[in-house]
Amino acid sequence: MDVLVTDSLYDRVLIFFAWAGPLCLVALGGWQTSLETWYFTPARAATEAFAGNFVADVSRWMNAHADDETRITLIVDRECPCTRSTIIKIEAERRRIGNLPPLRVVYLDDTAGPDRVALAAVLDGIPSTPTLIVMDGASLRYAGPAVSGGTCTGSEQRILGLATLTARPASPVLNPIDRGCYCPLSRG
Repeated sequence: MDVLVTDSLYDRVLIFFAWAGPLCLVALGGWQTSLETWYFTPARAATEAFAGNFVADVSRWMNAHADDETRITLIVDRECPCTRSTIIKIEAERRRIGNLPPLRVVYLDDTAGPDRVALAAVLDGIPSTPTLIVMDGASLRYAGPAVSGGTCTGSEQRILGLATLTARPASPVLNPIDRGCYCPLSRG
């Protein structure tokens, strides 16, 4: 059975793909952009970012595991599509820097343990996951988005929290506004 391809059919197929190709790219670009959200929305950040006694809540929770060492803690949601890639990227950067303590991963649904009340207070102060908290002894160095930039998309990424260990800022860096792959926490 021979299929007769006419010039007209050939032209129509070419025109279809000439239109469909760019439309698919636009749709994929929209999907990629949808993965990158604000950690705090800029409008809410000024009034809600790490509000209340956030620094004290973090210190109370982290000091439940008291020692004078550096602690790198990542708070994540098992259901968030950003979690796995963020853990991989932080572990790779931690190994690249070298001489850093292991990454402690805390899942939102891990509610057992003596420090669950202190953890609940910390969770009330963060808007999204993954959230990185870096303590240097009893001092909070960083709290905010774990990775900024296109975590899910592979574009430029920055891990500000680990940089605070070498920069040693005088006061905690509370980073409320950044764009990247984050999953907002649902509130009650």
